[in-house]
Amino acid sequence: MYNKLMVPLDGSLLAEKALPYAITLANRFGAELLLMRVSEVPALVSDTPEHELEVIHAAEIYLAEVQKFITAPTLNPHLEAKQVQTLVAYGESVREIAEIAPFEKVDLILMTTHGRTGLSRLVLGSVATSIIQHSKLPVILIRPEKLEEMETLTKTLTTPTSFSPDENGRRVLVTLDGSPEAESVLVPALEMAHKLEAALYLIRVVAPFVPIEYGDMGVSYAFDVDQETENRRETAYQYLDKIQARIAENGLNCVKVVRIGNPADEIVDYARKIQASMLVIATHARGKLGHLFMGSVAEEVTRRTNLPVMMVHILPHGKSETSDKPAASMVS
Repeated sequence: MYNKLMVPLDGSLLAEKALPYAITLANRFGAELLLMRVSEVPALVSDTPEHELEVIHAAEIYLAEVQKFITAPTLNPHLEAKQVQTLVAYGESVREIAEIAPFEKVDLILMTTHGRTGLSRLVLGSVATSIIQHSKLPVILIRPEKLEEMETLTKTLTTPTSFSPDENGRRVLVTLDGSPEAESVLVPALEMAHKLEAALYLIRVVAPFVPIEYGDMGVSYAFDVDQETENRRETAYQYLDKIQARIAENGLNCVKVVRIGNPADEIVDYARKIQASMLVIATHARGKLGHLFMGSVAEEVTRRTNLPVMMVHILPHGKSETSDKPAASMVS
């Protein structure tokens, strides 16, 4: 499914933090890795052909150095030289990445985020936000736990990540909200779990039942609040049972859990509890039974976790941009 990955770089240590994850995935998928840098001239600098060539040349040298690092046989893991391509573009970052990615037949973009305010402040400014909102490609966002001023690229590439081998195995956590649109993430999530040799976990968070009072109308409720909340939990489990059964028909096992509470709180807490390797969340997953994950939930989860968060852009009727088929049919 993922034959070509892209990592946009801007020359910063933060942007380079996406490289270890990209190397692991490229090896697992047997994919090519495209390192891209968009050179932009500051507004106060004269945009002359000479200066443009100078900036492009500097970017080419930088990418060549990164390519040399990640293909060094002494690096474990590393990529073969034939797997890595470099590309320098000149212009506005969002437009160049959005146009070049499909032209280069990129299947997945990996990039880092500051995570200070979720998706609003990212390593490439508004670039990641625009890519997530408007690109048809899935994007994996990584918020590094910490940055050391003097950290070298070699240390970045050799520091263990959540994708690194673990004695307890890897775990991919998939968030579902009960809508057919959100189920579309199952296809890329299953592929990720298979290639990473990871266990698959499904989580659905439901809100506790809270009676609504209408002023002084004196409406009396016959509801047992605790029982109604338990009914919601049971309905959610029945939903996950069906998903689990369809996945099992393909010879795959998964763990399911239902939590009651705030979606972002519960997702982050459960990911920490199971020591997840990555999360998969649908973007624009809004349906009659669901809600918009791309808004507060995905943003809050990304801000509060250091795990890679894979955001899969969803089209109406339960189709994802990673497939031409409805997800439900592909796991049945």
